[in-house]
Amino acid sequence: MSSKTKKTATGTADLFLTLNPAERDAIRAKLLHCLATENDASVRTKIGDAVAELARQHTDEGTAPLPPRPAPPSDHRPQASSR
Repeated sequence: MSSKTKKTATGTADLFLTLNPAERDAIRAKLLHCLATENDASVRTKIGDAVAELARQHTDEGTAPLPPRPAPPSDHRPQASSR
């Protein structure tokens, strides 16, 4: 179902991306919970496929948050240019 499309005012979009953020977060959390707790390998494969598809949509649409930048060490000082 994650690859189904829905008509929007600007064209079509993946159905999952048309849900509000709270609904998307709940679905992601449930899928990841199921993936972590499922014992049947064939079911885990299907859940993993769904997780992968949602991740693809998330990154293709540019909705994936950027990873946090690591903080510089506390003793780090910017270097002056050598011009």
